[in-house]
Amino acid sequence: SLALLSDILSWHAQHPTSSWAGLLPPAAAILTAALDDPVDESRVAALEMLRDAWAWMPPDANTVAERKTLAMWKASLHERAVELLGARPVRVRAAAAATVALGPVETAAQQAIELRHDPAHLVRRTLLLAVSDAPQCLASEDILPFLNDPDLDVRTTAELVLSCRGAELEEIQLARRATSSSPLVRAQVPHYVLASTKVDQVVWLEHLSRDDAPEVRVEAVRALATMADDTCRSRLREMAAGDPDPVVRDLAAQSSGEPPGNDATSTAAAAEPVNLPALTSPRAN
Repeated sequence: SLALLSDILSWHAQHPTSSWAGLLPPAAAILTAALDDPVDESRVAALEMLRDAWAWMPPDANTVAERKTLAMWKASLHERAVELLGARPVRVRAAAAATVALGPVETAAQQAIELRHDPAHLVRRTLLLAVSDAPQCLASEDILPFLNDPDLDVRTTAELVLSCRGAELEEIQLARRATSSSPLVRAQVPHYVLASTKVDQVVWLEHLSRDDAPEVRVEAVRALATMADDTCRSRLREMAAGDPDPVVRDLAAQSSGEPPGNDATSTAAAAEPVNLPALTSPRAN
């Protein structure tokens, strides 16, 4: 039934005809029945079909009333898809995440995007694939942590998505190190940043200078000190005045020529996290 319905809807999306409105009630009945089916395969197939339905538009749906009717039809199906975000079967939950993330309701889409933290690797991987061509749903910076995902398939998918979005291998390798859970690995990143011609060195070093681990910030200070850039010098002065770690403060003071400080307000600001930098930038040397 779903396969036949898919063919019918596809035909009506390409051929002007006044009969498309009559399809909506039986189509909704078939899709709703499939979404409620006890068999996971049926629910997954219906959700995948809904993913295409969001963009379905008959060529002769021209009037305000017709467009409103079509929107209400999609909305009724969308509500059920959102409910399946909490489905216990992993396959169903994964399909629901991919469908709702690309759906017409932004708040629900954000709810689906939150499933990128789902404990099931299939959900995380399916969601990444679904939004690969939709950076407005999930920015590349939010995909970077998946380069260190516990699951190999998720890590490979994250690399594939970033590559499809234009990131080069050198950038991806750098991002993998920068998002590692190991401070020792992250502490190596400033050295690689200085050697890279693919990233904005200033932006990346500033990000690394706000890392939670003091050993990473120490290496960031050393790298910042080699940069002939006003932003880098300003950041060194900030770190000399208020980094949480005395070793980092002293090293930043030596590099910037400023006396080390220990102001509580500055300390909190110095440790405040920032978003991961973009992979590509016109400022890259």
